[in-house]
Amino acid sequence: MIKRLAAIIVVCILCLSISGCKKSGSDTPKPTAAPTAETEPTKAPTAVPTTAPTAEPTPEPTAEPVPTAEPVPTEVPAAKTPQNIEIRIVNDYEYAWSEVDQLYRGYCLYDVPILSDEDGKLYPELEKVFEDMALQREKDVAGYVDVLIHAEDTDESDEEHFFRQDMTPVRADSALVCLRENYASYYSSNYSESISCMCFDPKTGERLALKDIVTDKAAFVDHVYNIATERASSLSAPDLLKNYIADSFDNDRLTFEVGYNYLAVIFNPYEIETHPVSLTVPIPFLGNESMFDPRYTVSAENYMLNLGRQMSFIDDLGNDGLVDEVQIWLNTDMESGGDEFDSIAVYVNGYSDIVKSVGYECYDASAVFMHTPAGNYLYITYSFDSEDTETVVYKVTSTAEGYEPASWENPFVSVEELDRISWDIYGTASYDPINFVMSTREDIIGTNFLTNRFRFDEYLLNVANDDVYDFLTRSQLTVEKELTLKIIDKATGIELGDYTAAVGDELIMNDTDMVSYVDFVTPTDDSVLIRLPIEYATIDMGDWQYQKYRPVGEEDFEDIFEGIAYFD
Repeated sequence: MIKRLAAIIVVCILCLSISGCKKSGSDTPKPTAAPTAETEPTKAPTAVPTTAPTAEPTPEPTAEPVPTAEPVPTEVPAAKTPQNIEIRIVNDYEYAWSEVDQLYRGYCLYDVPILSDEDGKLYPELEKVFEDMALQREKDVAGYVDVLIHAEDTDESDEEHFFRQDMTPVRADSALVCLRENYASYYSSNYSESISCMCFDPKTGERLALKDIVTDKAAFVDHVYNIATERASSLSAPDLLKNYIADSFDNDRLTFEVGYNYLAVIFNPYEIETHPVSLTVPIPFLGNESMFDPRYTVSAENYMLNLGRQMSFIDDLGNDGLVDEVQIWLNTDMESGGDEFDSIAVYVNGYSDIVKSVGYECYDASAVFMHTPAGNYLYITYSFDSEDTETVVYKVTSTAEGYEPASWENPFVSVEELDRISWDIYGTASYDPINFVMSTREDIIGTNFLTNRFRFDEYLLNVANDDVYDFLTRSQLTVEKELTLKIIDKATGIELGDYTAAVGDELIMNDTDMVSYVDFVTPTDDSVLIRLPIEYATIDMGDWQYQKYRPVGEEDFEDIFEGIAYFD
């Protein structure tokens, strides 16, 4: 017996009506043969009908199909490689204190997607969908928080209720955008979790149904049924499952995600009889091309998945067309009784005892997966406290054939530590890993977080970054002392002349080279840069020394600016 989820699944059914016309030239010889036979004795009439009809139809069928036949192989199958799209996931949260007893009742944490400025211009319809999604999220959160603050459940006032919605981009390119949402909630002693997914056409912003992507329903249903019954072998009525899959396909009730090299159907806990955990059925595109619309089976060779807090994903680790299911677990230090962890375990296809030591006790982590033809890499950022983080680069490879490794040790999978860097992955994006953004904290004028575009070699090592670092928080400072600065052309970097900053003027921090200058813009004009020379000075305190940034010719930035922000 199939049990459906209690959650409401929004159904989007796209109905496409396709009509086609065929032109046939099979009757052309008949009218030509008939007049020829009748007018055989007279040569003049024969010449007229024979040449005229033969000359006219011949160019028409040959001229018309030529232009229509050429675009078919290039546009419909979409052999052109899609372009990656940059999506950041922004996290927000709300805390709730009960108005009844003034006790802390819980929190609501949720994610919303945001397109980069450049991609927002390229895909305005998708950007509008994301904006509407953010507004709806705010309403949902307000409703949940309202329930908590008016709760009179004093028996459970010491429990923390929560609602979490973690979003992960599964794929983001010009052919398709897919977002996975992991929901978890706890209220009144009831815990629930579920997964939902959304696929969009980035050009139109329309949500894609499963039937828009799958072209062979019968083969698809058989494939999903066979794998699902293998993985959930305890089903009492497996035959009913096939009917459920077919019916849910027609009514758009199946949860599915589309990655760069696969489509996966996800069954939530208890959706299949009493199966208590979610069940994923991945179908690789390679070898199953006839099952899918070819527009969605071609993807970029280089792409990046920011896994955020939900550190699980599906990808072709061996670059052989097969897909692997990967989960990363944080091993909690049970002896200390806290939430800290000091190692990770990587599970591939459900089997692995690969454990990597972090070397320190950490309280949080996030991960980014990068896929390149040269190899696949995990960038895991470990947080030690509110300030200190470290990113460790792991190379992950697999030669396993399908879902069943040879043994628990899984010798087909290896996780090799390559490098440790002090920069963190910034934002949540899915785009070309050869050029992506990382961030770090650097105290230049007050407390700052800087971002920078990094480039890697084919093995994603030997980090090379730009000379310019952008301020993540563009603080606005007030000039306290008249300054003579330089005007710099933003495009060329050429000096254009002097700029006098009077007392009371406002300047906004823009970027720095972390060596010799900080660039500002004014609140009314960001077309040019206003450059302040700086230096990294050693301050001698007699029996000890320290280093700090300061303006050239000044003791401290506070001597010339007001509004400098500091935080721990």
